Amino acid sequence: MTQARGAHALLAVDVGNRLTKAARFQDGDLAAELAFPTEQALAPADLHDRICALGDAGALAVCSVVPRATEAWQALARSSLGLEAFIIRGDTRCPLTNRYQPPESLGADRLAAAVAAHAAVAGAVIVVMLGTAVTVDAVSGQGEFLGGAIAPGVRTALEGLVAQAAQLGPIRVAKPEAALARTTEDAMRAGVVFGVIGQVRELVTRARRELGAAAPVILTGGDADLVAGEIEGVHSLDRTLVLRGIYLIWRHNLQ
Repeated sequence: MTQARGAHALLAVDVGNRLTKAARFQDGDLAAELAFPTEQALAPADLHDRICALGDAGALAVCSVVPRATEAWQALARSSLGLEAFIIRGDTRCPLTNRYQPPESLGADRLAAAVAAHAAVAGAVIVVMLGTAVTVDAVSGQGEFLGGAIAPGVRTALEGLVAQAAQLGPIRVAKPEAALARTTEDAMRAGVVFGVIGQVRELVTRARRELGAAAPVILTGGDADLVAGEIEGVHSLDRTLVLRGIYLIWRHNLQ
């Protein structure tokens, strides 16, 4: 990648505990994207090989919950782009007013998702992210990040349950066919998945009550499909929500 040829393009990177997503934005449009396991690429050389297919970019912005990966992307920016990566944190200047306390303790991915969701609906919105954790966050109609709730994600809950039961093996994540399961594996899957669905419903209901508005919901995250169709008032399911938020925050800081 060279700065000159991709001067108007941004490489946006969303580093999660399990999965890393990267996208190239050209003049605001998502032009290309890819995803790979975070643990498989924690060295600049590995990252360079994986993202070359995205094309040239004149800037790189990173939203990461994995410190080792953040350092690797910073090194890649210096070696391949000849510039400093723009690292998004909880207190990074953005289009929203951050009411979280303290602001820097807010997860950067939650902030980015909230920015993109608010831009998408141009008003109050609830963001539900389903990954390693389940987060339900709210943004007011005035563009204030008001806070949210955090709970274990589907895979995290299943893995924790298996870890405490010596006779159980890994459980495949899938939407259960019934709540009254007839095998132990299906029973665990039903308990966790339907439990998360019920949890999200309750949190969304309470968030709307505290907002004082029937705000739409935007779903994102690797397990969002498990909840889609189960929550009233869903505006969309957008797996690129954090990437789009990264772009918007980066653009906001150019002003």
